[in-house]
Amino acid sequence: MNKKYLSAIFLYGIIYILKERERSVMDTIEEFKPYVEKFLGDVNIGKGYIRDPNRIDIICDKLKEAWKIVPDQRLGQFILNYIASEGLLYYYEDDKTEQALDRMLNNEE
Repeated sequence: MNKKYLSAIFLYGIIYILKERERSVMDTIEEFKPYVEKFLGDVNIGKGYIRDPNRIDIICDKLKEAWKIVPDQRLGQFILNYIASEGLLYYYEDDKTEQALDRMLNNEE
């Protein structure tokens, strides 16, 4: 199963328990956390996110190297020209951003 599908199941489970058992959100999250961790790995659900926090350093390192290829561009220009040229950056998932950086670093663009 993919992570998005499991995340949706997790959220529906929380909503169901909140409605049926009249429990607090944090109690419900703690009840589901072991099941989610089994499928998604070590996640920080109680801290408000499910995405892998290790992706941040990976993407930032790639951004740093890719930006050095065109150092005359400002960060905003770089992002719009090389990463989000196909649409709105707000809706980009991190894997799509990372793929765009990989293409640039591998001279595929």
